[in-house]
Amino acid sequence: MRRNDLIEKAQKRFSLTKNDAIVLVDSVLHDVEQALSAGERVELYNFGILEVVERAARTSRNPHTGEAVSVPAKKTVRFRPSSRLKKLINNEE
Repeated sequence: MRRNDLIEKAQKRFSLTKNDAIVLVDSVLHDVEQALSAGERVELYNFGILEVVERAARTSRNPHTGEAVSVPAKKTVRFRPSSRLKKLINNEE
């Protein structure tokens, strides 16, 4: 599913104009981006949790040359699905 698919679904579900649906979807995504960039945790009931985690610096290997390469520390987003979402994915509900 892509952004445009979400816009179309919101447009149909809430009887919105296309522009209103675009504003709705973009504002929700923007708010999630802002929260994550501020280091906040985003909890979406019955969906999951998005949170920023720090990956430690490490040494890796170049697969072509075998040479050791230093990978710096960085932040990334972790998603943890809710138990309900896990059940839906595994057809347990």
